[in-house]
Amino acid sequence: MDTLEHEAVACETPTVEEQEATGSAAEILDNGQIIHEATALREIYPEFDLEEQMQNPLFRGLLKGEISLNLRQIYELCHGGEIAKQKVEAAVAEAVRDAVDRAVSDAVVKAVTETEARVLSGIRARGQRPRESGLHAAQGVRTHPAVGRLTKADREKLARRAFRGETIQF
Repeated sequence: MDTLEHEAVACETPTVEEQEATGSAAEILDNGQIIHEATALREIYPEFDLEEQMQNPLFRGLLKGEISLNLRQIYELCHGGEIAKQKVEAAVAEAVRDAVDRAVSDAVVKAVTETEARVLSGIRARGQRPRESGLHAAQGVRTHPAVGRLTKADREKLARRAFRGETIQF
């Protein structure tokens, strides 16, 4: 027999531990109580397969009472539901925070956009409105000119009128 054939045969031949495990699994499966419990468990968890689970050394050892667990494993076995619930609650809280953050940022963007539109609309409306009394740049008609803007001809004319005795007022 060459090396490859020898290795192939060795892989197919169960080890002593595997033989003992198979033997103990058969002993456990012979117990009518376990079979009854497995049937009841299959109604709750349809995917449960006792023979498949017996291939798992942890499951088999726990069932036979041969496995010693460390503190973490014992705690997780006893409180697995609570731990899963806490993880789900944390995930939900994170999802809610993310959703609120997105909603708030969307609301802020919407509010800014609407405010900007209202301001621009108001500016446009004021630009199209006719000027009302008192809002014009020129606020009335001046009847006399400013002294600083009089031309030389205007000043000479006013000087002649004043020379004749007329009172000039600005």
